[in-house]
Amino acid sequence: MIKKFSTYFLLLIFIGRILILPSFSVGAKDILNIMGDVNSDGIFNLSDIVTFQKWLLTDENATLDHWENADFCNDGKLDIFDLCSMQKSLLETEQIIEFNASYDMFSSGYTDAFFESNEENRIFTARSTNELREFLSIYFEEEIVFKYEEIYNDKFFEDSVLLLNVLFQSCGTEPDSEVTRVEYENKSLNVSVNKINFDVAEDVISALLIQVEISKYDYYTNTVKWQITETSEPQPPPVINENKKIIDVTNIAQYPELPTGCEVTSLTILLNHLGYKADKIDLARNYLPKQDFYWENGIYYGADFRTTFAGNPASEYSYGCYAPCIVTTANRYLNNIGAYSIAHNISGADFDSLLTDYIDNDRPVLIWITSSNLHESYLTSIWTTPAGEQVQWRAYEHCVVLTGYDLDNGLIYVSDPMYNNVAYDYDKIKLRYNEMGRQAVCIN
Repeated sequence: MIKKFSTYFLLLIFIGRILILPSFSVGAKDILNIMGDVNSDGIFNLSDIVTFQKWLLTDENATLDHWENADFCNDGKLDIFDLCSMQKSLLETEQIIEFNASYDMFSSGYTDAFFESNEENRIFTARSTNELREFLSIYFEEEIVFKYEEIYNDKFFEDSVLLLNVLFQSCGTEPDSEVTRVEYENKSLNVSVNKINFDVAEDVISALLIQVEISKYDYYTNTVKWQITETSEPQPPPVINENKKIIDVTNIAQYPELPTGCEVTSLTILLNHLGYKADKIDLARNYLPKQDFYWENGIYYGADFRTTFAGNPASEYSYGCYAPCIVTTANRYLNNIGAYSIAHNISGADFDSLLTDYIDNDRPVLIWITSSNLHESYLTSIWTTPAGEQVQWRAYEHCVVLTGYDLDNGLIYVSDPMYNNVAYDYDKIKLRYNEMGRQAVCIN
């Protein structure tokens, strides 16, 4: 799920050449005349773009000191077209950036527009929590900064440094890849890239955060080599033969409306397969139990994600939910429309029994696995539920519809709201299913 915290905040998109989103500055007397400088600091840079983006999204804390500097279309009004022109103008501004260490970079992937660019992309080195906060505060809300400070604290910076970068994706441009594996070994950063396929909303700008952990010893004594070692993607379903079972299910994409809504989108896929005319947005807004995060008396509170969605699936900054929450969502919807069907929590079922008891009987089921080509899960953020219980989230949590199998070729078929109808390796998806607590939901 691209925008669950440990997935979409850990995206690493590399470019055909080293690129930069640069800045330039002028004397104080010319401040009012700098196109793009909406915050009147005498510099046209990424901070102005972020400020303008927030203003377009009606952020009450975002103000434009000189709105006319954002009117790139010269039509006396401000809209997304000015923002696109503003970003393009910044990309066309050249500036040389000094690096903090020696880097040998080999990169590939991204759009043709970036390949045509001659700019460089700055790598920022954070060697303390203060430097980390200074960098993240430019681009992200306080909640995101706080989450990163929890992970990369003073203890982390005793032995390591963090290499950071932000790449902007704007105005409906469709990214074509995401990172599925990052391993630093033998003084090389090896990156696996997964092709993705989804429609992006005609939004403003999304910031893709790059982060790499490097030991202080390697950082100060060696040249770090960054290289893409392989390109992988979920394997498309092979040609059907008589030695496998597959149920024809129509996929529904969670993007762009529900960036963290894989669970409710998978439920929508299943309900529609059963003949109901369910809508993913309607389910998310009107039937899905959900709760936002908040601070009270110094304690950070959030939903019990087993029964309630943590955040909002329409927000890229949210987490998700587990099987009991989706059972509640499904039954609320089914009861409301007067249906006789009932959703059941069948969590704990052995993976192979799902194939024999459900798929063999033409009954798709929801299962919880992991995203990013079945990336290994791990425990991340901790918060307190309203009931006073501490809970901890698992990174890369993802929900799909199990639709079939081909055991002769070691494949399992799923309808994945992130990737469409795809086939995954039998052993690996079974491992991730068990890793996520054997969670499953069926509808009778």
